[in-house]
Amino acid sequence: MAQQQKYIVVFKQCATQEQIEHYVREVERHGGMVTNKYEDVIKGFAGGIPEKLLHSFQDDNIIDYIEPDESIVVFKESASMDDVYALIEQVKEQGGYVSNVYDAIFKGFAAVIEDDHLRSLQSLARVRGSTIDYIESDGVVTTFD
Repeated sequence: MAQQQKYIVVFKQCATQEQIEHYVREVERHGGMVTNKYEDVIKGFAGGIPEKLLHSFQDDNIIDYIEPDESIVVFKESASMDDVYALIEQVKEQGGYVSNVYDAIFKGFAAVIEDDHLRSLQSLARVRGSTIDYIESDGVVTTFD
């Protein structure tokens, strides 16, 4: 099966849970995989969606918007911005793209990263001495007390 781009599908507030579940079943029926469901702040789901199905979703008036599911790469304080930009270039070389670079509150970036490369970066983040602190899905907010 071809690799699928991951997306977040957000429904309008008027959408019922039954309607959203219908879309989830459609994704799974067409060979996609829903990885997260959202019910609190937004109504929707995230996952790999077949391209053909994605196009039909974009024309549906019950869907508010669809956006790529991004990852946030956060670097350790000791990392330099050169480290950040070097990894950004690597992400681009591997077929991903970067939507935001952060250097004020923390050093890092938001990007759509190919699955194999993301797994490699997650492994690298666990290696002692890595400049990567952690990687999380965009929309997930990690706070430390």
